[in-house]
Amino acid sequence: MEEKKSIRKESFLICITWITYFTVYLGRLNISACISDMVADLDVTKESIGIVISAFFLAYGMGQVLSGILGDYISPILLVFLGVLGSGAANSILGCLSSISWMTVIWSVNGLFQAFIWGPMARFITELSSPGMSARICLLLSTTGPAGMLCAYGYSAVCLKYLSWRYCFGGVGVWTLVSAMFWLIGCQIMTRDCKIPLIICKEDGRKRNEGIKEFWRLLIQSGLAGIIIISCIHGILKDGISTWIPSYLADSFHISSVVSVMMTMVLPVVNLIGVFWADNWNRRWFHTEVKTIAVFFGLAFVTLLCMMAWGDNKAVFSLAFLGVITTVMTGINTLIISLIPLHFKKCGKISTVIGILNMAAYAGTTIASYGFGWIADRWGWGTLRIGWCVCAAAGCIVSLIGWRKWDSFRAEW
Repeated sequence: MEEKKSIRKESFLICITWITYFTVYLGRLNISACISDMVADLDVTKESIGIVISAFFLAYGMGQVLSGILGDYISPILLVFLGVLGSGAANSILGCLSSISWMTVIWSVNGLFQAFIWGPMARFITELSSPGMSARICLLLSTTGPAGMLCAYGYSAVCLKYLSWRYCFGGVGVWTLVSAMFWLIGCQIMTRDCKIPLIICKEDGRKRNEGIKEFWRLLIQSGLAGIIIISCIHGILKDGISTWIPSYLADSFHISSVVSVMMTMVLPVVNLIGVFWADNWNRRWFHTEVKTIAVFFGLAFVTLLCMMAWGDNKAVFSLAFLGVITTVMTGINTLIISLIPLHFKKCGKISTVIGILNMAAYAGTTIASYGFGWIADRWGWGTLRIGWCVCAAAGCIVSLIGWRKWDSFRAEW
């Protein structure tokens, strides 16, 4: 009886966290599908839309460390609820705007609110489940990115075909607000018999100070500084490339924005493989996350070279190469954001580590979102692909340099 009750509890925990984090991606990736139509309708450049997207990632990255620190002391239930609620409001408002300046402000607010979701949510999961189950749930939540991208692009394609790009934000905004209430009600049901308060999680001051000192010691011993650099490079490639794929296909092969978005919908399905590749390759062959990341970056580099050689022949070829690249980037994201932070549970800093690594990733994404549009406007997509190759090579090199230190840390902890 107790075992069945435990299974039901874990299943419900997976349900509320998966739906909530899936919703977060809907409210983040919808703008990527709308770039071409927004450029045409608002009579602006890709660089201008790139500024709007960069504002999101800049605010998201800046909010990560604050979110990570607060997530270790303030109730994760409250932080996630406010994050989802604010993101829904921002999406609803952006669909009504025509000014790039105001869009930049509102989308940056969306980024700030979304920063208060993943770190606290990961802490919530670890408090309500065993270490093994926590890892499995975090791994499963990595599928929300590809699933969210698929649904965001699918919904946007329908809106672009029959309505306008503005409905891409309005509909997602309403869904996100409903999801916020689902999260709050679901968490209250989950924690009825637990000692997780809604507002403040009290902690002994001496224990907290000791935890902080131990964390800074582990920051040096674990090689986390190198992983922060790796996370930044991964952010440049993962979200930077994903953001511009529909526009890249539309410009390079002279197809409509609707067709390019529908073609891009294939990628999230393929990207799901990256989640399980990451876990499987790490456990079976490489036995350390950073070494696995090095292999994934190497695979991305080789694929980009192939894309430069043969990707211009047909849109299908380019899409296939982009599928491999985004899949391995999804795998790297799983290792960095979902699995590496779990090794810091003993010092009670899972949320803080997630915040730091996410901040680094989205610092890279901020550069890419604006920089890729700027390069595409001035020098074309060919030059941009060379930049992607350089980033993949740099990620592989940094990972190879730092994997031994991380491996030694994992062996001790």
